[in-house]
Amino acid sequence: MGHMANISEPLSPAFIGAAAVRGDLSVRIRRGAEYVAIPVFALAVSSVLFSIFLLALGKSPVEFFELVNRGSSPRSRWRCRRASG
Repeated sequence: MGHMANISEPLSPAFIGAAAVRGDLSVRIRRGAEYVAIPVFALAVSSVLFSIFLLALGKSPVEFFELVNRGSSPRSRWRCRRASG
């Protein structure tokens, strides 16, 4: 017969501490990934839906996103700041 652990004996504090640290780290990593992954997924889904909307209107989604990207660059913000001031 194989050796079975005696479940009635308490675990040693060293074993519990090592397992808690590993478990705590993995929980923190998963929780941190959720804080990043959920908003990124939401942005991706909304971008796809908005692209479908633009296509229904007969507009180019690529051109729209290029314009948004061009308008949010630091160089364009500097030009706007200089022109208004």
